[in-house]
Amino acid sequence: MRTLSLPLPARLAALLLLLSLASCGGDGGSGGDGGAVTVEHELDVTVDGDGTPPLTGVGRVTSQPAGVDCTVGICRARFEAGTRVTLSAAPASGQRFTGWSGACSGTTPTCEVTLSAARSVRATFTLDGGPRALVVSVAGGGSVRSQPAGIDCGATCSAEFADGTSVVLTATPAAGQSIAGWTGACSGAAGTCTVAMTEARAVSVTFAAPPAAGWTAVQMASAPAEWGWADIFVEPLRVAIDESGQALAVWYEIPGSGGPMRLVAGRYTPGVGWGTPVEMAPAAANRRYETPELAMDPTSGRAVLAWLQQDGEGANRSLWSRTFDPTAGWGATEAVQTFDAAASSIHLRVGLDATGHATAVWRHDPDAAGPQPARILANRRAAGGSWGTPVNISAETEADPPQLAVMPNGSAVAVWGGMGRSIWSSQSGSGGGWSAPAELVKYQRAARGAFNFDIAFNASGEGLLAWYDFSAVGPNATFALKAKRFLQGAWQTPDLLVEQPAVPDVNLRPEVAINAHGHSVIAWQPQDESLRAAVGLPGQAWGVAEVKPADGVTFVRSDYRLQVAIDGLGNALLAWTQSTNQTNPDLYIDRYTPSGGWGGPTLHEDYTGFDEIAAVPALAMNDRGQAIVAWRQSIHRPDGRFDQHIVSRFYASGR
Repeated sequence: MRTLSLPLPARLAALLLLLSLASCGGDGGSGGDGGAVTVEHELDVTVDGDGTPPLTGVGRVTSQPAGVDCTVGICRARFEAGTRVTLSAAPASGQRFTGWSGACSGTTPTCEVTLSAARSVRATFTLDGGPRALVVSVAGGGSVRSQPAGIDCGATCSAEFADGTSVVLTATPAAGQSIAGWTGACSGAAGTCTVAMTEARAVSVTFAAPPAAGWTAVQMASAPAEWGWADIFVEPLRVAIDESGQALAVWYEIPGSGGPMRLVAGRYTPGVGWGTPVEMAPAAANRRYETPELAMDPTSGRAVLAWLQQDGEGANRSLWSRTFDPTAGWGATEAVQTFDAAASSIHLRVGLDATGHATAVWRHDPDAAGPQPARILANRRAAGGSWGTPVNISAETEADPPQLAVMPNGSAVAVWGGMGRSIWSSQSGSGGGWSAPAELVKYQRAARGAFNFDIAFNASGEGLLAWYDFSAVGPNATFALKAKRFLQGAWQTPDLLVEQPAVPDVNLRPEVAINAHGHSVIAWQPQDESLRAAVGLPGQAWGVAEVKPADGVTFVRSDYRLQVAIDGLGNALLAWTQSTNQTNPDLYIDRYTPSGGWGGPTLHEDYTGFDEIAAVPALAMNDRGQAIVAWRQSIHRPDGRFDQHIVSRFYASGR
């Protein structure tokens, strides 16, 4: 017989094959005994530092069940599919654990991973720099304390905290004082500030006697210039205010000389006034800006501005934005949705959470041939990052203009009109991802429908939806102003009655505001030219009052946007324009206090005696009761043109 001689690599491969075949009949195999196959998944664990020497010996990660025992680099272990593996991170001497990534997250020293597939986990350690010094300076009458304990300033104004500790500072004004603002490692004028002790920090807080309560004189926000006649009745104006009283205003201008449209923003500082307006986007021939939307986090003063942009007559719109930081100013221009030749985007809304994440929703109208229902699209921008990819959040129905509310924790709620007269809603979590749309008010032909709605949410995640409702039972039809509360992450049932108007009016448009404690105000304009408002405590029915009587002479300009706001103590403001001849309206404001009710409409401009127009008021109010109201003022000149400006008044709450 002749022996076949295989090369060495082939002989090794054959030997491995024989060994593999020999093992097939053992436990967990699939040999002739018919045993089930044991499926295993691999768990990769990486242990490393953050680049701070020493790079070895930073810590240790072990597992339960046993299998992982890793001190540096990448370690691998296999576990039966479905096993729950608990990983524990222990820093070496002089190091501290800073967090997990991959299939684990957070900074707690343990993490559980379910091996439904292969997983990878990274544990990062950093050099423990020892205690970090925190120094607090106080000006004016008040004190600051820390949690964890250590700072109690005036008496103790410096302390050391372990590296990485989050220290919460609480400022308490003395009698007759208020927080004027934080500086250093803190900013704004809220009562608390959190400081991350990753290095030595210094914080200053100033207390001062608040200014006397009341409105300032009229102040000009726009640059002194002459503008020709424009469609001032519909031009948008938006304002926002933070807890320190700093405010932003955004508008667009059409120069009287015939130049291109400009999108402009101004910044207001209490006691100083308005700074020089800043152009938000480059002006270009045939470019039109529409519906700028402004949202601000009241604690930090960060903000986001978003707008629709149309380049060329009849062209579809693209969506753009800029973020604002109270220290660094305005950021770069970013696309929320780039130009889409096959669809048009309208009715943009935007919101911002406490950490700077932004959310936008809008109506998206396809231009393709055939019936193409509109959609509600949403997009999210991570703080310090960029906008993602727009997603559809609506059902397979025609979608009407949306409303949006973003909570401080980053979760969001969108509400929009559906086919017929229905109202739909969808929610997103703090990290994004939208729920399936739910029908809040179901349309029933000739039997039920909803008209004109508004929503508002507070810092506690409580919300309120108000709409004008039509229902018919048999031959009888009723029209009513209704509301629905949002509590503990869900819309509540049943619907709540606010008021049943004496005269049906499908044009009735409620405006809603709610404070952090759940106090709410709903305002609307009946067709008899009166104004009505309902103020309610949490869980209680609304008390309806007439803010402006229907006198048959004074006309309320509903196209000039009724505005409503409420502060942390339940004080509310309404702003609107009205006139006796339907052509030259004036700006009026009414103030509500829990103890005294509505005080009565007051004229809020000092241009009486001139042929003038007050239009498109915008109102914002913070939790301290400070408020900013701005409006477009047009003075009729002898040559028939108008001098148009953005003017404002600031309200100091006295606290």
